[in-house]
Amino acid sequence: LDLIAEKNALLAEKVDEVIQSGSFPLVLGGDHSIAIGTLAGVAKHYKNLGVIWYDAHGDLNTVETSPSGNIHGMPLAVSLGIGHSL
Repeated sequence: LDLIAEKNALLAEKVDEVIQSGSFPLVLGGDHSIAIGTLAGVAKHYKNLGVIWYDAHGDLNTVETSPSGNIHGMPLAVSLGIGHSL
């Protein structure tokens, strides 16, 4: 979890920088947890941010509701402030 938090903080900074430069931040990755940093970076620029979450699962699990306990199923919850406090 600490490594995921660290890398998402770096990703949020990079997404923020890309938007500040006037470009579009296209983020591709292999794990759903990168949404945490992506959304955090984008949210710095929009007061009323809308997200279309296209996935087979809602990724709204928390520690209490996750069958596996894997952060992979929790990024939307984290981004909404109801999951881990990374």
